[in-house]
Amino acid sequence: MGSQQSRDMLKFVIKPTDRGWAVYQEGAFVGEYISRRAAMNAVAKKMQKLKASGQRSTIKFEPRG
Repeated sequence: MGSQQSRDMLKFVIKPTDRGWAVYQEGAFVGEYISRRAAMNAVAKKMQKLKASGQRSTIKFEPRG
């Protein structure tokens, strides 16, 4: 049951780049933002819409190398 729930959950990944922070949803590029805060705000808005439609989501941050 736990693996079924994780498959139903959409995954956002926020990765650092040389120009700021890139956001990916299920591996697809969503956008690039100047600051981590701006990227987080964009993801939060998307997560609110998903939650309103009954979908679950999670965020993963990748550290700067």
